[in-house]
Amino acid sequence: MPDIYLYDIINPVVNKKKAWFDIKKGLIFLPYPNKNYRYFVECALNVDKLGRQYYILLSDTKFNENCRLCQIDGYGRVKIPVRGELKNYISDNCSTNININMELQDSCEIYDAFCISI
Repeated sequence: MPDIYLYDIINPVVNKKKAWFDIKKGLIFLPYPNKNYRYFVECALNVDKLGRQYYILLSDTKFNENCRLCQIDGYGRVKIPVRGELKNYISDNCSTNININMELQDSCEIYDAFCISI
């Protein structure tokens, strides 16, 4: 297969087995998590040398007054409706449906914290 790293792919194919953002619906899809997440909170941290980092905290219980309900579709995927600052961050960095990185950064009894990067 030829090396295409010199080129920018302008219409990428979304791998729906990984987390991805649907730009038209404003939803993050997290396919087939190992836990039954029901609630989420959008968060951010200012990290030295990295700048502003965005996180989604997911849980099966309502652990904070700012928790919102996740949507679960017929395929068992978690659908997270993003808004505000996080939606602006994602929308500013992509113009089409795109896979995003949701890396588990922290896990405790109450919630799992996933760092979002594009």
